[in-house]
Amino acid sequence: MKEAKFQSAQAELQALYSRVFDGSTEGVLRFLTLRPLINPPFSAFPEDDRLEYELIASIRKHEQAQAKVNAESRTAELLARAAGAMSSSHQSGIEALGYSTYGTKCYPTWNPQL
Repeated sequence: MKEAKFQSAQAELQALYSRVFDGSTEGVLRFLTLRPLINPPFSAFPEDDRLEYELIASIRKHEQAQAKVNAESRTAELLARAAGAMSSSHQSGIEALGYSTYGTKCYPTWNPQL
């Protein structure tokens, strides 16, 4: 009876490990966050617990840093697109000025300082 229960628990644990560790860091974080609910409050392996909590903190810091990098990367991309649009608009303005004065005796040149 105890042996069958132990084998069943081992199989469930192995399935849980497979689901958690074969996936993304989100699964690892979820498992490590729920682990105190699974294990007794006084673990036989306090060093392992400390390392797991450090891992959780490291994963969260990594995710925050990655989110910041992604946001800054997107900002740089949008700024580059905006600079291109402004340059194109500037060239169109110069071209429009040329067409508006085409054929007149006085052909003013565009001066960005004015």
